Amino acid sequence: MKAMNSIWRKLMVRIILVAMALSLLLSCNSCTDGGKSTVPDSPSVVGAWAEWSPDGKRIAVCWGGVPTVRDGGLYLIDTAGWVTTELFIDKTGIFSSVAWSVSGEWLLFAYNAQIYRIRANGDSLTQLTFTSRQWDCDWSDSDSLIVYRISIGDSSGIWLMHSDGSQKESLVRYGSYPAFAYGDSILFVEYTDVASKRAHLALLNAPDSSLRTVHSWIVGQPYNLYDHPRVAKTGGNVVLAIDLNVWSLKIDGTHLRQLTFDGGGNPNWSPSGDRVTYFKPTVEGGSLWIMNADGSGKMPVPGW
Repeated sequence: MKAMNSIWRKLMVRIILVAMALSLLLSCNSCTDGGKSTVPDSPSVVGAWAEWSPDGKRIAVCWGGVPTVRDGGLYLIDTAGWVTTELFIDKTGIFSSVAWSVSGEWLLFAYNAQIYRIRANGDSLTQLTFTSRQWDCDWSDSDSLIVYRISIGDSSGIWLMHSDGSQKESLVRYGSYPAFAYGDSILFVEYTDVASKRAHLALLNAPDSSLRTVHSWIVGQPYNLYDHPRVAKTGGNVVLAIDLNVWSLKIDGTHLRQLTFDGGGNPNWSPSGDRVTYFKPTVEGGSLWIMNADGSGKMPVPGW
């Protein structure tokens, strides 16, 4: 009986992963503009987004998963004792993406399809965007810039603004899942050219708008969905989700390697670059996990 239950649970998780992948693929291909697909109107993998604080003592988690597991909101986990505290909760809100400022004073997150910031002590909640629908966001190493994406309308794509919400400007019309790499360069997924079925993981140098392709693929040969790329602060390693599993590669596009085989999304690095957090879908609604940079030592975050 236990063996049958284990097989059933694995089958259910696989069904969940396939359904999530199909939903994302359909959203990516549902809207086209000028031969390229536009940004899907949704977060990446629904569930938990996590990022270590710059000093490594806390992990901020934005929970946008199943409400029966926990209320939607922003949480802080103390990595010394794995104690979780609530920072900002809205049981009916839609949450996705989270990022620390370099100073460790502020947190950035997406709430009800807008970008907000809040102090790490829970004070000074501030809305930074007010139009269209915004999801993914990240804070620059200089602490002065924020990158984010708009997912609908003529303004869709990757945008840049100052950390106080001022001086918003469009950067990439057909891009999504942006994250700062080194300096003010931005790593992102360039959406598929419908005719050639080719898509790219690209690196944009914001100051001079120069663009470099890191990794290119043909959709469906053999993978479809690339999302949530993140660059380690310690060097040129990248983690990302490919077809709802976690992979890694070098910033030069080499050494592509699969790290999880039973599901995983929204990966992110520890400050030292030796560990990775990721969200793992389950029958119950999903959980937050940590593994070593090479994929070994996988463990669920206590309480998550």
